[in-house]
Amino acid sequence: MTHSTKEELIDLLEDMFSLAKSLLDESERATVILAAARLDVDLERLLKRLLAPHPGGTDPLFEGDRMLGTFSAKIAFAHRLGAIDSSFEHALQMLRKIRNDFAHQLDQESLSSQRQKLRLLELTRWAENSEIYQSGIKAFESQAKSKEHLQFIVCTVCMTVLLRAGVKKYRQIQMSKPLSIAGT
Repeated sequence: MTHSTKEELIDLLEDMFSLAKSLLDESERATVILAAARLDVDLERLLKRLLAPHPGGTDPLFEGDRMLGTFSAKIAFAHRLGAIDSSFEHALQMLRKIRNDFAHQLDQESLSSQRQKLRLLELTRWAENSEIYQSGIKAFESQAKSKEHLQFIVCTVCMTVLLRAGVKKYRQIQMSKPLSIAGT
């Protein structure tokens, strides 16, 4: 491992530790909404890494009323590009559905409700075999408000790590020869 790679790994681990610690201090509702917002930003960063940059600076493609303006559209597009696999796409969709319920329900939503427990079970099945998940559960177990709160946070950390790794790993998609009227 090179010196810069070690530094990048240390930075990533510090960032993930900080993310987990900040989410542990929040209510379930705030945790879910903030975690989903963080993943939305990280997923957008990954997609921007893969796509040719917009010549004008800010990219209107990602504005709210545009093609990639929603978390759902970003998830689907990343999957269709092959940047994330089907299981990661499904896990992100489960997280998105949990976020939607927490953001739009007037009643107090809980990660321990039957509907959210089933979605959280799918998230934990996706993440539970990773070292990041196992380490996160052990590291933050005593600080969590509930088992479900802890599982959700650690799943979020796993997702963030993967998306960040993708930004480092992937490069802009290059077509062998873009279509052009001049190139026919």
